[in-house]
Amino acid sequence: MSHDSLSTARNETAGTALDSVWVPSIANHPGVTVQLARGRLYAALKSVSAFACKDETRFHLNGVFVELEGKTLTLVATDGHTLGRAIVAVSADLSVTKRTALLSASDVASILKATKGKKADADQPTTITLSGPRKEESSKVLIVCGATSLECRPIDAQFPPYRQVIPTYDSEKRTPFVGFNPAYMSRACDAITDFGRDAYSSLGAEIQFGANALDPIMIQFDGRELGSFTAVVMPMRIK
Repeated sequence: MSHDSLSTARNETAGTALDSVWVPSIANHPGVTVQLARGRLYAALKSVSAFACKDETRFHLNGVFVELEGKTLTLVATDGHTLGRAIVAVSADLSVTKRTALLSASDVASILKATKGKKADADQPTTITLSGPRKEESSKVLIVCGATSLECRPIDAQFPPYRQVIPTYDSEKRTPFVGFNPAYMSRACDAITDFGRDAYSSLGAEIQFGANALDPIMIQFDGRELGSFTAVVMPMRIK
């Protein structure tokens, strides 16, 4: 994924302090409300937030993009190099008309703190309300988890068109799905990062797939004067 492919968004309020943007209250614009288990929200948000950009000058990529449509909650984050997306089912009285919001990094941290809880309380009902005067974009996000209520004001910026970089399955070409255990892939990538730590910022690793979906996956890192590292992840059948 190229750095430029996910860094095209621009602040719609350039030159205007975010704190000065007028935001209407939820009472005036009730919006839509959905419900899901606390543990599901926490797991989805935590996994996605790891992909958010850490460069504060690119604030439109610092947080997590929220999208509600039908009875599905989608969370997305990207730093322009990697992208994470989580899709979870939610409960709603009616199928939700599409609503979006871009949560700031600080709001994401607050939500994670409020929804972490104990494993035994993972099924605790948690509601999310997205509201605002615009048809699709939301200017307020209200999250209620037990006795905790968080009101967040989304960033007034455009999130990149993330769907453009997510590969799609071509049924006509019979593109194979390559299955692997995420823990094994993580182990391989962590090992390569450790091995090439001194040069990793300027050198990349290569992933080579076999001719068949059940062939091993090979990840190679050429560190030049540092040497090279090869990791092989054995496949698993998933479909």
